[in-house]
Amino acid sequence: MMTKTIISRSLWGTPLINKFKYDLEFLTMCILERMIGSIQLAMEDQNVNRKDLAKKIGRNISYINKILDTNNMNTKVKDLCVLAHALNMFFETELVDIDGAFVYDPNLSSE
Repeated sequence: MMTKTIISRSLWGTPLINKFKYDLEFLTMCILERMIGSIQLAMEDQNVNRKDLAKKIGRNISYINKILDTNNMNTKVKDLCVLAHALNMFFETELVDIDGAFVYDPNLSSE
């Protein structure tokens, strides 16, 4: 069973988060790290290593290493989606206002 990590919204408003909440590079890095971490958890849960994942998508292991490198700011969301799909998974997203007060989820009806 996959371990799920819940990140508390209570961090919004703290001095550390307030310092970085307008830093787009930092926020992008956080999203990429969260997506990469999710891929790695799914790989562990399914007992799939990087070599196996590369074989599933018809690429070499260096391609997988490049995508899963959390220091690579050039990783594309599409590449991460390809890996998720190879693991029979997909990403869900949510949009949160900068102060953390509202979550915009297209799956929730306002009716």
